Amino acid sequence: MPLKSAKKVRPGRPKELQVRIGAVERRIIAAALRYLKSRPCPPNPTVSREAAFTAEIARNCPRRGYLGEFPIERTPQKAVLFGRRFFPDLWIAGPNRALLAIEVKKLANHHKASFKEALAQSAIYSTRFKSVVLVLYDHSPGKSYKHRLRPGNRDETRFSGKLRANQRVHLMVL
Repeated sequence: MPLKSAKKVRPGRPKELQVRIGAVERRIIAAALRYLKSRPCPPNPTVSREAAFTAEIARNCPRRGYLGEFPIERTPQKAVLFGRRFFPDLWIAGPNRALLAIEVKKLANHHKASFKEALAQSAIYSTRFKSVVLVLYDHSPGKSYKHRLRPGNRDETRFSGKLRANQRVHLMVL
């Protein structure tokens, strides 16, 4: 007796990763990425803190024209996981729902804790927001994070690409 064939497997993303990002939302995300890339890294690692850099990003963001009618917000917008609330540093509301979470982290030395925390938070925010930008400003000796995430065929570059493709997390090092 011949075996029954199993269901055909369709290639592509799993259903839980399928999030539609429309043309207007794509333009807003692209504009936010351009704006964040244009921000200089704070010069003094001992004085500059994450909160001050985050406030500077929000304060200097143009309210009209750059991101359209969707300015960067600092009011709380939460993601909930295991009954705990997590709040991104900044976020942008899209036409229909919370569109983009922005998490800012300072990397001052070779300790992995802040980098791991930033990755975990961005994964959590990807459950609530359509896209996430993880802004890491690198004050490590020799700018090691920025150096390793340059374009090229490195493990770090492939990791960044997979984060963007699978989790909708844009990794940006200043």
